[in-house]
Amino acid sequence: MSGVADIMTLYIQDPLTGINNRRGFEKRISEMFDDEGKRLKDIAIVSIDMDELKYINDTFGHNVGDEAIKETANCINSALKSGEFVARMGGDEFAVVLIITDSVRLGKFIRDVRNNIREINKTGKYPFELSSSIGTCEVTDWHGLTDAMKKADKAMYLEKKAKKKNR
Repeated sequence: MSGVADIMTLYIQDPLTGINNRRGFEKRISEMFDDEGKRLKDIAIVSIDMDELKYINDTFGHNVGDEAIKETANCINSALKSGEFVARMGGDEFAVVLIITDSVRLGKFIRDVRNNIREINKTGKYPFELSSSIGTCEVTDWHGLTDAMKKADKAMYLEKKAKKKNR
């Protein structure tokens, strides 16, 4: 490695998955707003959390858990359109920024992520089922970003709680 560009990449990229890390997310999302905090495009925040990572780590080992995290990141990343991005916020938590071009974008993204995960599960590649809980919230302006992220998180945790109840 050499140069400032390499150091900057390390600063904003998650080394496990190759996607943005929290700093990369903050940098990219700030570019979605003008100097007054107005959105440059209609966007939504999606909060995604893997289900049962602790079970995977405890049962199959952390190397397998890391593979599951990478696979989940790939399933999310391949559901994105141009200009959209995903970041690993820590552990098994991901934040996504979608550009809302029509009324069906959010639903299509969620279906695509779930279909990508279903396709991986069909292959039998892992001795467990990959699964994720998802929550969303549209963003109005820069000042409402933190609230939107909290609302997306809350929706995701409600889904996670419902899944645990049904197990």
